[in-house]
Formats: sequence, structure tokens, C-alpha cells
Amino acid sequence: MNSLTILIVCDEGDASSQIQASLPEQHKVNLVSKNDVGTEIDRISPDLIFVIEEDDAKGIEIIQTIQAEYEAAYVIYFSHNQDFVALREVIRAGANDYFVLPEEIDMFAQKFNSIVETAVSQGEDVGLKAFRRGKGKVFSFFSGKGGSGTTLLSLSFAQTLKLESTASVLFIDLNLQYGGAETFLGIEGHRSLVDLVPVMNELNEMHIRNALEFEKHSKLELLLSPCDAEAAEEMNEAFISKLIRTCRRFYDFVIIDLPHSMSVNTYTALEESDKIYYVLTLDTPSFKLFQRIEELFQRLTVQTEERLEFIVNQVSKDNELKPVDLKGLVEYPIALEARKDIKGVQAAVNVGEPLQKSVEDKKLPLPAKDIRKWIRAFLK
Repeated sequence: MNSLTILIVCDEGDASSQIQASLPEQHKVNLVSKNDVGTEIDRISPDLIFVIEEDDAKGIEIIQTIQAEYEAAYVIYFSHNQDFVALREVIRAGANDYFVLPEEIDMFAQKFNSIVETAVSQGEDVGLKAFRRGKGKVFSFFSGKGGSGTTLLSLSFAQTLKLESTASVLFIDLNLQYGGAETFLGIEGHRSLVDLVPVMNELNEMHIRNALEFEKHSKLELLLSPCDAEAAEEMNEAFISKLIRTCRRFYDFVIIDLPHSMSVNTYTALEESDKIYYVLTLDTPSFKLFQRIEELFQRLTVQTEERLEFIVNQVSKDNELKPVDLKGLVEYPIALEARKDIKGVQAAVNVGEPLQKSVEDKKLPLPAKDIRKWIRAFLK
């Protein structure tokens, strides 16, 4: 059985522990309070949702909230009451099954495998296992070292992903003070993230689309930086969290270019991300800086296991270190080795053009070829 993400909505420690003890160990279990379910559900994107509630009327409200926030969720309800009229209303509210605690905990454990099969089958029947509302993936590109190529690589990743698939892709430039993405794409727009600040509390798809800029070749959608230090101060961690969670509901992939400095906003974006791609060049200063970044991640309790992967940039025979050396020094996998091609890359950057402009492009700079190969393997 594959590992699933399970969300338990509960304020009762004993009941949630009892249910967790009955689950196979390979599944990832997240606990969330009833008050936080509306905001947390997009970030966690669970395969199964368990709701535990003593008051069945409140349980119905929670299920209705879940169904409103997370389309076609598979919900199991755990009640403490043998009130079958109330439990019938629970099913009408959107729950797929229910069990009474503590009497039916053994029955739940016995039926769990069949519940998983039904949930997965239901997801596949309506096309949810590929891309579904509320299940968009968030990938952040980050490096502690300036000049490592984070912006160019994140843009090229988003551009190539848009060209090579039918997925909806959004690029967000969180370099709020100085920007940078617009320069690489030759965009001179007047819309940016600052336009979303006044509508933060009611942020929705229409607001986001009104603030978008577009790359002319692929029609990649972008939320650009205001390039304004004063405007950047208006965007706090609550805004960043709300922005990312809203965007993941309406896009299959959200690609974020992060600044090199660690701030509350950068930390928030890292926490909201499904993957963190750390961009590294093969030299001693870059490697030593990553060691400090890794220590900072540990102090900030940023989860890196199964989330952090390296992108090794500017790979050439003249590098001080080799990718194989990196594999022996750190435990994180290398997602991409992008070859060095100063002439090919500089020609595109100087005229504000993306490295790849169409699927038919044959003569690409070396890093663009590497990214395209990576994306095609990624999409299989």
C-alpha cells in the first residue's frame, strides 16, 4: 500500500491517539484543530480526512467547511454517539463513512484497507490523482548565495513546464525589494503583488488574475515583485501564506523565486512549499554557506527530509568540485545538474528572452536542454 497523507481534525488528544494507533505506520498523519481546518487543509492537501467530534451538530459544520474548502474530499467521521439520525445527517453533509468511538475502532482498523481503495478509486474516477483543485504543488527555489542563478533557473523551470505540459503554471517573484524576473523576460508591466495587498482578506482567483503579467511566448502567468522596499513592508507573513494557499487552489504548479536572505516571509514560503530546490554552485564558498543554511533550517525547524533537493548550476570541467563530490558530502539528492554555457545564456539574457521559447526549439543553451530533459522526466 502506498503512503497516504491523512489529516485528523480533532481537539481530543485521546481519541486522535487511539485512531493513529490503528493506522499502518507508513502513512503520514497530520493533526489540526477544528478552528484551523479551513486554513490548513490547502497546505496539507490530504488524501483522507478524519473528523472527530463529540457534538454531531458541530461535526456537520466541520464537514461542510471541508467540502467548501477542498473539493471532493474523502471524509471519515468519528462520533461518540449512537444517534443514527444525526449520523445520517453527517453523511448528507458530505462524509463518506462514519464510526462510533470507542466501540467501532476495531471495525475501522479492519476496514481501513478497503477505505483506502475506495478513496483512491474515487479520486481516479474524477481525475483527482493528477491535478485537482486544492492539490496544486508549490516549488520554491532558494539559495543563500547571490549570483547562483536562482531566478534564471526558477523562471526556466516554470517556462519549460508550461511549454511541455497542459498544466496551469504560476510563477511568483518574492524578491520584493528589487525584483529581477521581469528583466529576464523583457516584461515592462505595471501590475505586481502589491495590487493584492488591499484584498488580502478576501483573496480569490479573480483578484490574482487581475494582477498577472504574461510571458509572450508560452503565456506563462506571473505575479511580479513591486520592486519597492516600502511596498514590500506591507507584505507580511500572513499575506505570503494566504497568497500561496490561494494560488495552490487554482494552479497545478506554483513556482516561487525566493530572495537570498532569510526573513519571516522567506521562512513562511519555505514552510508552505512541497519542494525546496536549493541552487548550489560547485565551489567551496557555496558549499560552506549551505552548511550554515542547513544549521539555520534545523534551528527554525524547517523540514528538509524528502523536501529539499539540490540544483547544481554551472557545471563544467573547470569546477573546483564535482557533482560526485557533493553526493559524498551531503545527504540530499541532486535533482538537476545544469551545465555552464555563458555565451548561450548571456545572449538570451541580454535581449530579455527566455532560454526556451517553444516546444520546437532545437538550438537551446546547455542549461535549457538540461532543464527540458528534467521536466520531461518529471512529467512522466
